[in-house]
Amino acid sequence: VAAEAEIRARHALAVDRSITLEDDPPGLVDDQTGIAEATAEVDAGEYADVAASAEHTIGDLVFTAPDEAWFEYTITTSSGEIPGRHGIARFNGSVWQITRDTICQDLATAGGTCVPVSEPNQPPEPEGWTQVMAENDRIAQLYFEHRSCLPPPFDQGWCLTSDQREQDALTNDGG
Repeated sequence: VAAEAEIRARHALAVDRSITLEDDPPGLVDDQTGIAEATAEVDAGEYADVAASAEHTIGDLVFTAPDEAWFEYTITTSSGEIPGRHGIARFNGSVWQITRDTICQDLATAGGTCVPVSEPNQPPEPEGWTQVMAENDRIAQLYFEHRSCLPPPFDQGWCLTSDQREQDALTNDGG
């Protein structure tokens, strides 16, 4: 519970636009490379006012390892809401740090680019998910190929064989 509270508090500080990077607590973000430049780019860009109005709300937070947590958050701005964002915090042995990728993905949304470029956080795929989806696709294809059709006049033609469609077209065209 204390770790979760620390992560929430440190994320709030990391995204607080009223605090400059120089005034951030030490180790707030795991790597600040390119963040100052990307922030300046946002501040000078067309979305500066929208970014300045941003409020971040963390919803679910899950510890994926003793030293790593993923969280889902929403950004609310003057132009709307951006739900379904994913952030990562890592414990460095002393404090929980928000990852550079978490900060950079939000800056990218507002027109800032961290250099080197940072990729958006995507939660890891659950174990076995690829196999589950492949099996689902296989079963869905079987169902599609062997579904029963509605009787006329309710059938829309999607389950007719190609020969039946051709005969139906000739009949309906008067041929």
